[in-house]
Amino acid sequence: ANVNDNVIQIIRSADDNSAIFDKRIQPPRIYIDPLSKHNHKVDNSMHKGYVHHIRHAKNFIYIESQYFIGSSHLWAEARNAGATNLVPAELAEKICSKIRVNEPFHVYVIVPLYPEGFPGSSPVKQILRFRMLTVQMVYTRIAKAIKEQGLTGQKTPTDYFSVFFLGNREADDSELVHSEIPENQDENKLVKTLNRSPNTIGEEEDVEDVEDYGNAYQNVLRNRRFQIYVHSKLLIVDDQVAVIGSANINQRSFDGRRDTEISASMFEGSQVSSVGHGPKSKIYGFRMSLWWEHLGKALFERQDWDRSLFDRPWDPECIRLVQKEAKQNWETFIAEGKPQHVKGHLMRFPYHVNDDGTITHLEGHTYIPDFPKSLIFGCKTMIPNFITT
Repeated sequence: ANVNDNVIQIIRSADDNSAIFDKRIQPPRIYIDPLSKHNHKVDNSMHKGYVHHIRHAKNFIYIESQYFIGSSHLWAEARNAGATNLVPAELAEKICSKIRVNEPFHVYVIVPLYPEGFPGSSPVKQILRFRMLTVQMVYTRIAKAIKEQGLTGQKTPTDYFSVFFLGNREADDSELVHSEIPENQDENKLVKTLNRSPNTIGEEEDVEDVEDYGNAYQNVLRNRRFQIYVHSKLLIVDDQVAVIGSANINQRSFDGRRDTEISASMFEGSQVSSVGHGPKSKIYGFRMSLWWEHLGKALFERQDWDRSLFDRPWDPECIRLVQKEAKQNWETFIAEGKPQHVKGHLMRFPYHVNDDGTITHLEGHTYIPDFPKSLIFGCKTMIPNFITT
């Protein structure tokens, strides 16, 4: 649809179990599920749309997503997990193509510190593991491209790809809403019972390693910190294209035969290929409002940096500034002693990225803050992959 200068295309994931397709909608706009006995029609234009926009990116990509799981055929392990969507692989290939021609490029990804649910539960553990394997796959492919171009020592994988989460921490001069665990502890007991169920214990899980959520609750109150949950599903490319809707970056959202999703893919006709020239786009304004919210008012009020850097998210100086602010916010978030207000909500994700792209824990941070038995990397479980990918 064209509305003045705005072009909007609806993309979706759906099959004919959840939608009635007009007879005029035929391949290649849809495809016939080869595994179906009844020739089910499938629309996976959501996946096609993401891949299309990634392939056409010139300078940078900005993503917010509740999940980041895909391209499992390229993972270091668990390659049969079934997360076959190509979005993470396409991000990696786009970056590698820029490295080969020595052009600046950056991908910013914001995800939750841990997905919804109890961080020590089996489904969450498995999602955390699959996300780590996805992120590591991207970094290792970037590292390989850096090495092939003879840039080792000059460039690192984080020069091209950054992962963040959103969090908050309050100074202890603010009033506590709760000071102790509620009297009714049945919910905590139920959680322990569920986590100890034989049906939820994976091959690397230990029934004695179950999180004490009552203790975690007290930790959160004492330390006054929590994640700001990322539930948005957003892709911005070069401040020219925005895709906003219901689809996460995982197999469930992109498959077409599983979760039903819909998004709007939008751009302004007059702004295409006009980066750095003429008036700023509405999409640029939208991204800047997000960065203002995530990085904090204090940064934007400082006079010791060039604000035009944020007009060029691919600029190494911009990348370093964002990463520096996120690192400082993380250090405030996890600092021992008297809690202090964080200046911004954007925080480095607690992965340490080695020069070869492999991921290890940040020193002293194997577990999710305030959850001393919940691994940041997650672990193997017996939950069917179909549920968590």
